[in-house]
Amino acid sequence: MRCRCYWKGGDTAFEEQLYKPEHIEKIVAWGGFASVKHVTKYIQPGLELISLDPKRSATIIGSEAFESEDTLREVAVRAACDVGAGNQEGCVNARVIYVLSGTDEQGLERANRLGELVYESMLRLPGSLSTKPKVVNRTLLEHVEGSRLNDDWYRVYGGEDGEGAIVVSQLDEPVHYSMMLSGRVANIVPVDSIDKVTDAVNAYTQTIGIYPESLKTELRDRLPLFGAQRLTSLGYAASVNFTIPQDAMEPIRRMCKWIVDEQCDPDRVFPLWKAPDLVG
Repeated sequence: MRCRCYWKGGDTAFEEQLYKPEHIEKIVAWGGFASVKHVTKYIQPGLELISLDPKRSATIIGSEAFESEDTLREVAVRAACDVGAGNQEGCVNARVIYVLSGTDEQGLERANRLGELVYESMLRLPGSLSTKPKVVNRTLLEHVEGSRLNDDWYRVYGGEDGEGAIVVSQLDEPVHYSMMLSGRVANIVPVDSIDKVTDAVNAYTQTIGIYPESLKTELRDRLPLFGAQRLTSLGYAASVNFTIPQDAMEPIRRMCKWIVDEQCDPDRVFPLWKAPDLVG
């Protein structure tokens, strides 16, 4: 009989007894560099390490989003779902949203309008999907307030009551605190070309929500070259099927122990022991 257990780690004396092939078959390490580095010293023949890296996700919205007001509102609702689902606690959630709106005056107007609509849509999400965060990162809120004071670089929608906010960059760069984005705080970044987006994709990029579908198809072969691992339709980033590949592998299959039971047909397989000079 096999079972699964969770061990936070840190007790070397206990780990030296636990991490042996006669006790366990696989170690699934999920965390940063320190946790994976720590557990590798116990790996030996018969004991496999499955390493799941910490990930960040991204969003790409094509210029087609601005074809009409109705389309823009639909895109805003989709983006709000990717930001707000589970209060943005997952690695699959949208945080930095790249928008192919352009960076000229009209392009910034389009990006700002999208930011306004995403914020409004986020507040209307059902409570079963997203709520006002109960725990707020005070340092993040201070950064958001600082952005609010700099109209030349940013536009901020919401955030006065810790309910979440959408920060729209007025240049083609994410906010300097992008790694802190959480609690339903996202950053919209206007860009002129897709090259600016691919420069931001790396091995730590997990999910990329994309609109429209034609753009996703166009980028399907290109983004993995930069490290992207999961491409999905905008609005469905948090709809994760855990049986499909993650971290560029199939972790569920790797966590199982696979046994082969072969039954060979002598009439179809001609082994050595059936050679005429042996059988007689």
